[in-house]
Amino acid sequence: MFKTLYWKLALAFVVVAFTTAALVAVFIRITSVSRLMQLIMDQQRGAMEQALAD
Repeated sequence: MFKTLYWKLALAFVVVAFTTAALVAVFIRITSVSRLMQLIMDQQRGAMEQALAD
């Protein structure tokens, strides 16, 4: 009975760990794309402002 409980708990922890890792990976991927686009737009805006000022 101890082995059964051990394996059930171990499996539960592994499932929770993988689920958490997957959710974090998805969150990072979604936010990194939007941040990259914002960075590019900010750089282009700065270059345009500099060109117009010159």
